[in-house]
Amino acid sequence: MEKEIIKTYMELGALATFFVLVLTLLYKYFNQKICIEKDKNEVSSMVLDPTQSDLLTHDYFTKMKTYMTTRIPFLRIDGKERKACLIDFLLIKYRIFYEVTAEFCLSDAAADTADRGDKWVADFTEMLLDGVAAYEKEALEAGIPAIFLTCFNTHHSIRLTQCWDFMTSLAKSKYFPSNARRTEVMLDMLVVIFNATLIDAERTMDELNGELDEALVDYPCM
Repeated sequence: MEKEIIKTYMELGALATFFVLVLTLLYKYFNQKICIEKDKNEVSSMVLDPTQSDLLTHDYFTKMKTYMTTRIPFLRIDGKERKACLIDFLLIKYRIFYEVTAEFCLSDAAADTADRGDKWVADFTEMLLDGVAAYEKEALEAGIPAIFLTCFNTHHSIRLTQCWDFMTSLAKSKYFPSNARRTEVMLDMLVVIFNATLIDAERTMDELNGELDEALVDYPCM
């Protein structure tokens, strides 16, 4: 009799544990889904008016939205704090560059049909540096650890060098005699750069171990 009672309690305990596990998984799934939908809604609200500039119809802007809605939120990173940190950082970076490049495409610098290569390089470089400063500032304010930004910049600095080299080549090339055409080609380059950015961010996470985990204690996770 006692053995049967004990057996019954063990079965009930196992069943209760199973239900708790299922409920926990369901909570995490739907909570993540809600957060992803929220991010998608925020990105969907970033609407550009293509009548203002043909450059705004460039595939770069569509791909940046795709990164923010379907790639970044689903990155596979071990550790909920690490994953939340990485996703938050990347969404900030991509959103800001989406905005600053759209502003540049509407500027006189991008629309200029004259051959002013040196001026274009200076203006585009200023846009890139302003974007970097903006996303670093916002990331720190959002709680992204400084150690993560420092390590990321180490891996990512080569991308800025690649941009600079490519820009100077465009400015000197006789095949791209206008700033509008240079900007269009540069947006193609940025698509490649932002794909590589995901690799740089994941490399940063792989390189940082205990020191990042310590900095991420109490980091808000969904």
